[in-house]
Amino acid sequence: MPAAALLIAVLLALTAGWLLSGTKSGQYLIVTAPSSSLVDSVNLVTGHGGRLAATGALPNVLIAGSSHADFAASMRRAGAWLAVSVPPIAGCGIPSGLPQEQAR
Repeated sequence: MPAAALLIAVLLALTAGWLLSGTKSGQYLIVTAPSSSLVDSVNLVTGHGGRLAATGALPNVLIAGSSHADFAASMRRAGAWLAVSVPPIAGCGIPSGLPQEQAR
């Protein structure tokens, strides 16, 4: 049991470090209310100037992209439970050879 607790603590610390790494990717982890459907979550994102980048295993968890500086705050004001900037995820980031404007 102590080993499992230590493993969970280490995984949580690594996840927090990854999320808080400070890399500005224009991508955000969005978590809406558990009762939200995928359509509700996507509509919330697109209604606030974002775009869908990836979906999670749950319909209320997704990765959104936005170039608006206040996107995360706007999502939280609109009812998202969590909206945090995340580093680029494999398959969701901008190809390294393309400038950001060209990738859109």
